[in-house]
Amino acid sequence: MDEPTRVFLVLSGEHPTLPLAEMRAILDANRIPFKITGSFYKLVEIQAEMEAVKPIAGRGAFIDEVGTEIVHSGPTITEIDDAVKSSDLSRYLPPDESFSVRVLRFGGVSKETSRVKLEGHLGWLIHNITRAKVDLENPQRLFHGLLAGPYFHLGLVAYQRPAGYVASRRPRKRPVFHPSTMTPKLARSMVNLSRAIGGTTFLDPFCGVGGILLEASLLGCEVIGMDALRRMIRGSRRNLKYFQMDPSGLIRGDARNIPVTRVEAMATDPPYGTGASTLKSTTRNILKDFLPEANSGLPSVALRRDGEMILFDCGEGTQRQMMHTGLGFNRPTVILISHLHGDHILGLPGLLQTMSSLARDKPLDLYGPKGLMRFLELIYKPLGYPANFKVRVKELGPGEEIDRGEYVIRTTLAKHDILCLAYAIAEKERPGRFHPEKAKRLGVPEGPLWGELQHGKPVKFEGKQVRPSDVLDASRPGLKIVYAIDTRPAETVKDLAKGADLLIHDGGFAEERRPKAQEYYHSTASEAAQLAKAAKAKRLALVHISAVTRDDSILLREARKIFRQTIVPKDFQVLSLKQSK
Repeated sequence: MDEPTRVFLVLSGEHPTLPLAEMRAILDANRIPFKITGSFYKLVEIQAEMEAVKPIAGRGAFIDEVGTEIVHSGPTITEIDDAVKSSDLSRYLPPDESFSVRVLRFGGVSKETSRVKLEGHLGWLIHNITRAKVDLENPQRLFHGLLAGPYFHLGLVAYQRPAGYVASRRPRKRPVFHPSTMTPKLARSMVNLSRAIGGTTFLDPFCGVGGILLEASLLGCEVIGMDALRRMIRGSRRNLKYFQMDPSGLIRGDARNIPVTRVEAMATDPPYGTGASTLKSTTRNILKDFLPEANSGLPSVALRRDGEMILFDCGEGTQRQMMHTGLGFNRPTVILISHLHGDHILGLPGLLQTMSSLARDKPLDLYGPKGLMRFLELIYKPLGYPANFKVRVKELGPGEEIDRGEYVIRTTLAKHDILCLAYAIAEKERPGRFHPEKAKRLGVPEGPLWGELQHGKPVKFEGKQVRPSDVLDASRPGLKIVYAIDTRPAETVKDLAKGADLLIHDGGFAEERRPKAQEYYHSTASEAAQLAKAAKAKRLALVHISAVTRDDSILLREARKIFRQTIVPKDFQVLSLKQSK
């Protein structure tokens, strides 16, 4: 077996994260070992076996090109010359074959380098090294020079997506058209994201006229489609037959009661809009009944503060939710883990891998209870450490305080069946409002001395000292956010939450299920509200809603009887907290 080589992939760039996610899914599904070594807008570099990657390149909706990377250098002509001359070009281009070179620029980088001049120079250089002939019309070998990121890349193209490869499958080109039909590229990417490969039993439970089924069939899957409307099933059958695809089954029925016991992959586009049938229900309720897990993510709360992100817990799928919200993966980040139960920590491997694959280059600070380091050691053994950024881990106990400059992190003991931490993010006091007229009256000239006073430092001017209190109002308190999850009501949490601007507290059980809440070391909505009232918190957010609580308005009613400023936030809901003026 050949040693892994440097392979480059040119992605379509039609979406900031979807093409890269599809590429990873295809390689993973086909069990092709790979390691991403660079990601520069549309260009991705990986270490992998070229002979394994090339056959599956055509499966991708957003993979435009695949090839072997020969040169990776700086973008100047001198650097490119040195790198090309020191490469083993004759290994890729024998003297009796013809070639051509094209230079592409991604993301508007290296504008000082002319693409046209670089193409001519590379052609001359490759010819002088290999003695092969240039043929611009019908070359036997095609080289691409790629200006991407801060580098130049030269590669031998092994696969290029044919122009117009989806044109014949556009929705309006099919025998049966429906306006909600997904485009072929997006449908194919969804099939790939489901990790389906040839021979996979694939289900689309809301198949419509078969757009996703068609792409899955073309990829060699054994497809099963289901829809509530007979005309949709007829449309799927006609469209699949038109492309000479034979489904394993097309079923008219309700996706909430699927008569299929086992499938290996699934992708779907649920009904929505005026042209879709929801059987007198709503899309939201259908999805809630069909796949309860799709209605809400596992525990993770993101706090954005002055460009930094603080993440409370990291349940499975956190990186998917972050992609959905556009939070970004390369901002300064702190992650606070409450405890080591799987639904609060098993999203870490996926999040760290995603950050690594998207070329994160900033360190990440990770705090949690004792055992966190051991957990990371175990997941790093099969997955490897993130290559391009540092994870700084610190285990904490109850009663600790971490100074983060403008704010502090405090911990206390929550009441759970294992060690569980509650966290407070408390901003430090800020200087009061500055009065420029007072500074002028005291003879302090406008400029750097005003800045010193605004930052709480006394200044001297012409032998006279001016104190901040002479020109500033009283200090202003910062914001305080407290996070306490998987906990019974606890005095320690109440003390931590005193005066909190926002208390995020476990409260997913209705009062009638208090015995179950006690058994599993959780809180009812009423209990959380009583704690918020006792702590004199300003607002309460009930989180970690029990799976048996189908109607969270019950929780809201019970809590608001005790503490009016209560909410039950939905996934992706944004709460704004403003500092006092």
